[in-house]
Amino acid sequence: MQRELDVLRTRLGAMQEISAALSSELNLDRLLRLIMDKTTLLLNADRSTLYLMEDNEPELWAKVIQGNDLKEIRINVGEGVAGWVAETGQPVNIANVHEDERFNADFDERTGFRTETMLCLPMRNHQSEIVGVIQVLNKADGPFTVEDEHLLSGISSQAAVSIENSKLYLDVVSKNVALLDTQSRLEQRLSEIDALYQMEQKTSDESDENAIIQMVLEETQSIIPSAQAVLMSWTDHEWKTQFYPPLPDGCPPPAVDEHSIAYHVANTGEAHRSTSILNKEQTDSFTEAAGLEFQSCIAVQMPDGSEKQGVLQLINRRNQVGYTETNLKLLTVLAGQLGATIRRARARIEELKANRLAA
Repeated sequence: MQRELDVLRTRLGAMQEISAALSSELNLDRLLRLIMDKTTLLLNADRSTLYLMEDNEPELWAKVIQGNDLKEIRINVGEGVAGWVAETGQPVNIANVHEDERFNADFDERTGFRTETMLCLPMRNHQSEIVGVIQVLNKADGPFTVEDEHLLSGISSQAAVSIENSKLYLDVVSKNVALLDTQSRLEQRLSEIDALYQMEQKTSDESDENAIIQMVLEETQSIIPSAQAVLMSWTDHEWKTQFYPPLPDGCPPPAVDEHSIAYHVANTGEAHRSTSILNKEQTDSFTEAAGLEFQSCIAVQMPDGSEKQGVLQLINRRNQVGYTETNLKLLTVLAGQLGATIRRARARIEELKANRLAA
């Protein structure tokens, strides 16, 4: 039992280290190598490979392959085990790859490496779309276990968020001249990206879900200046709302029904953006609960692993006439980051509970 507790503590510490490291790295090449190094070490394996989906092409590519000179390889979706995982979205744990018809031995033949065991999982973004595949080979002490699957699943969730954030950052940097007309707007966008990563660092070690939500709502309202930030989440089989700034004491929570924009977003999965200020025809129960006159609004789904997807909403854009498409994209990233942080906090609490029970 003591050995199992030591393993759990080691893995918990490693996951916290990975979370902190991933939240602070923006360079995509270094980020990919960091993910592979940490994954290989944590799962006590020979090597790891991270495949990313090619944009607009049914193809996977990998830039980080440990232990050989290949700098990039490409495979088609559906080809080999990694391609099969990308195509189906199903995880694979193989005790002997040479008995599995999906295994493609071409890579082993080209490099002289011999694959024996394999654990391979899809990586999904905040919209549950497959953005890559993470593959770990040859565990040192036998086949990969169910615990290894859970551990790699947690790593892949964090890695997917970090990679998406890195791509967003690189996209902003590479296109800033075209997107921004003035230096002041460029500085504003870079400030938003910096705030995004600062928020990840502030919440990475927090286990209190309510504290995480309040921190993120406050940061979100600051990053995209708004009169009100609201999170609607599915908790204990009902919709619950949290506001920043908080509603006055004694103020009843708003009704979550067809009169709330967030309810529509939760049921349709479609993001909402009201672009015109002072839209007299639009109504929203959350806006009314906050004592505001409806002017503008954006709302997106927040994937936190609950039975129903939550919704992150901003009300009444400050200093501008309504919300832009860029604001909507940034809110989508923030919602994905909040959902991933909540999932990590819940997993951390479950891990601590398991440790206490085992003790």
